[in-house]
Amino acid sequence: MQIGSAFADAWRGKYGPSMNRVRTGELPWTNLDALHRMALEEVLSEFNITGLSEEVKAESTLPGTGWTHGPTRCPVSGASSTGTL
Repeated sequence: MQIGSAFADAWRGKYGPSMNRVRTGELPWTNLDALHRMALEEVLSEFNITGLSEEVKAESTLPGTGWTHGPTRCPVSGASSTGTL
C-alpha cells in the first residue's frame, strides 16, 4: 500500500472516534470541520510528516475535500516527509 492510501485510510479512520469524543463529552460540541482538522494533525504526527504549510492543511480540511475525496486530495501526495512517500 502506498503512503497516500495508508494516510487517507488512517485519516478516515479517525472519523468515528472523533465523533465519539464529542458524544461522550470528552470534547465539547465541535463542528465536523474542526474534528476533521484535529484528525489531520493527529495523522500527520503518526506518519511523521512535517513541513506542510498552514495553507495546505486548511485547504485539505475544507468542506468537500480531505477524507471525503480520498488520496487524490490527500495533503501528503508530493509532500516532504521524514517517512517514506
